[in-house]
Amino acid sequence: MEQAPENVTFAGFVDRETLREAYCGADVFAFMSHEETEGIVVLEALACGIPTVVRDIPVYNGWLREGQNVYKASGTDEFQQKAEGLLTGTLPDLTAAGRRVAEERSLSVMGERLREVYRRMDILPAAQPAAKTNLPQAERPVQHSFTP
Repeated sequence: MEQAPENVTFAGFVDRETLREAYCGADVFAFMSHEETEGIVVLEALACGIPTVVRDIPVYNGWLREGQNVYKASGTDEFQQKAEGLLTGTLPDLTAAGRRVAEERSLSVMGERLREVYRRMDILPAAQPAAKTNLPQAERPVQHSFTP
């Protein structure tokens, strides 16, 4: 961005541990983006158990629910009200429900869903039971499989 506003800081690369510390040290996560594709940062915040407020945009419809697993806001005043409500305890704590959303969208869960889609479309063969063998582990033939 050639003409970044004065209140914008480009942090550059942030390692995983620093990012985890930042998330886990937060009292509220407010994600004010007007546009989003997958909401990875929202899932990271939810996984860390941070009370979360997101902009009320269509990408979150159907999986992030206002007052059930996150809070949604349309403008700055509403973001401020919801953040203050979370900080003062006047809004209910939704962190457990938010964490469940993150768990339902974990890499392992989504990978398994993709595997089933690939199997239904005959892109990936059905799982085969492992052959029984009396050979020691070191002498068994190597089996290769595709895991999305």
